[in-house]
Amino acid sequence: MMRTLYILTLQLIVIFTTANATDQVIEGRLSSSRDDAQSRATCPEGLVVTYCEVKTGLVHTKSDGAFVDPSSNGRACVAVNGGGGSGAVALAKCSRDSKFPDSCSTKNLLLSKFINLHSRGPSPSVSCPPGYQQTVCNARSPWLGRLSNKGVNSKGVIPNGKACAVPNCSQQNWCEVTAVCRVIENMDEYIDVVCPVVIPVEGPPSLTRDDALSIASCPLGYVASYCEVKSGHVNTRSDGAFVDPSSGGGVCAAVHAGHGGPPAVALAQCSRNIQVPDPCGVDPLLPKFVSLLSRGPSPSVSCPPGYQQTVCNARSPWLGLLKNKGVNSKGHQPCRRMFKYFFFSSLVLSVLSDRPARDCSDGNQADYRGDTRQTWSGIPCQKWTSQRPHNHDYDPAEWPEAGIGFHNNCRNPSGLGRRAWCYTTDPDLRWDYCDVPRCSTPEVKDPECSSGNQADYRGTMSITNSGFTCQNWLKKEPHEPDYDYIEDSSTGIGDHNYCRNPHNEDTGTWCFTVDDPDEDWDYCAVPKC
Repeated sequence: MMRTLYILTLQLIVIFTTANATDQVIEGRLSSSRDDAQSRATCPEGLVVTYCEVKTGLVHTKSDGAFVDPSSNGRACVAVNGGGGSGAVALAKCSRDSKFPDSCSTKNLLLSKFINLHSRGPSPSVSCPPGYQQTVCNARSPWLGRLSNKGVNSKGVIPNGKACAVPNCSQQNWCEVTAVCRVIENMDEYIDVVCPVVIPVEGPPSLTRDDALSIASCPLGYVASYCEVKSGHVNTRSDGAFVDPSSGGGVCAAVHAGHGGPPAVALAQCSRNIQVPDPCGVDPLLPKFVSLLSRGPSPSVSCPPGYQQTVCNARSPWLGLLKNKGVNSKGHQPCRRMFKYFFFSSLVLSVLSDRPARDCSDGNQADYRGDTRQTWSGIPCQKWTSQRPHNHDYDPAEWPEAGIGFHNNCRNPSGLGRRAWCYTTDPDLRWDYCDVPRCSTPEVKDPECSSGNQADYRGTMSITNSGFTCQNWLKKEPHEPDYDYIEDSSTGIGDHNYCRNPHNEDTGTWCFTVDDPDEDWDYCAVPKC
């Protein structure tokens, strides 16, 4: 960990740099010794207070406590001197604030990483809303002694895990508490805490051309446990409904037939797709919802043992083929009990993909349907249905087979990318490739020597002539190549940092380097055979 100390005239700044972020510890100037004099530790622009205390202590005897100033947009930690005190010093930890997509929302809402709460009165009390966890709770009262024996320590902090509250003050001699809350960044944990079990989602009206779609997209972590053409008219003005096989179960689509009439409108009931224990003990966990698909001259599906059907949808691009076959005007067949016994209350969604998604893919990974959702460098992906922070033209309704939808999983929707990728949530980086693993490892000859220009070298040397360590060929840092290298058995390029000669040059093997920012590449001393 790097540590750099900057001493200013007003406050002391200590910068701690880690691999992922920069936090700053800000120390305010010593206040005067008068009663209620304040020391302020103010975070730089873009950072907010995530911890605040009276560094000099003596709360209850010489200090009135600490608080995060509610008028500062979360940027100022304040320590207050008490009657008879010799001055107070505020100490703040500052962290970068950012926005996160709300996993419970179908409207691309964004959540603040940190929020601030404030309460003042005879018994002030605050608590973080669902989906947030407290990072600090501060207390203060201008009347010395009001905080004694109420869980407030000598730094003006109420420890996390205790109620952020101060009882038994008065309207005249008030107390005050402030809290900083941080959003739960783990999507699965956030969904478990915050999101409702079932969410109704209605898609926008379709166009009135043939095969136009209305898409009802479930939030991330949900699947469509029920799907219908809300506008009806299946068999006359609609081709039916289906749960998109490429969406992982999260998209209900209604199809317009293109013969006049109002647009088609999709309606989905979206349910959280959690894992449940296998009562037979064969598998550790089972998905609460599973999915089936059949297409052809006589399509048919039935639920596996242990599951019960929740919906069966039908569609055909040829108007009239669903008539007199048990399909109602909403595009589904009535549910029927498929098995005499079932083990638990998990139900089945009977219209989805015909094989489970693997979290790996070969080639250009256009068929990848797994749930990797961050780039090479660990930046979270932007939802495909979102236009923030980056605008794009990938509309799930226009790319129904591309695997994009109301999620932020890595995809290669056009098939033109070198591998799976995504738009990022970093406003300064529009897109980047994802670290999706390969399903198969090609057989590679691995001689530790090579003749000629060594273009056929497939060994594991990863140190250059000058002793520099080689950079991974598929990564863009610390040096971004001019050429977009991809896995290619013909050149030996892959997810590794071994010396290669990918362009068949006469000068031999080489690699990009990671040790010297001024030396972006160097030759390798691969032995001649």
